[in-house]
Amino acid sequence: MIARLMRGVMGLLAAALAGGLTLGVEIALLQLVEGSPEGPAPGLAAMAGVMSGLYAALFFLVGLLVVGLPTLWGLARLKRLNAVTAAVAGAVGAVIAVTLLMLLSEVTDGALAYALYLTLPGALAGWLLWRIVWRRPA
Repeated sequence: MIARLMRGVMGLLAAALAGGLTLGVEIALLQLVEGSPEGPAPGLAAMAGVMSGLYAALFFLVGLLVVGLPTLWGLARLKRLNAVTAAVAGAVGAVIAVTLLMLLSEVTDGALAYALYLTLPGALAGWLLWRIVWRRPA
């Protein structure tokens, strides 16, 4: 029982950190592409990516607790949980959650475009949570 609980906590932390840091890499790459006319500042872009990734990991942790775990638990009860469904559920859950939060806070300019940045981090977080918590060890 304790081992299963520890595996769940470690899975949540690893998935949140992976999702947050993946988003941080996306932000750093976006800043490099949209850099200043005299050239991008790679050090600043990397620092901004890491800092925003760590900050985003907190939001991923809350999202995984509120949306991710119940969704994956429901898929497991329906015997539909595997690597692909966990990744798709993570991607869809991240996009829907961010779109709804942006629309509820009345930020409508590009809400879906910003939410689509979370497709890859959400998929990675969902897959990693499945891999650590639900996958049976060989």
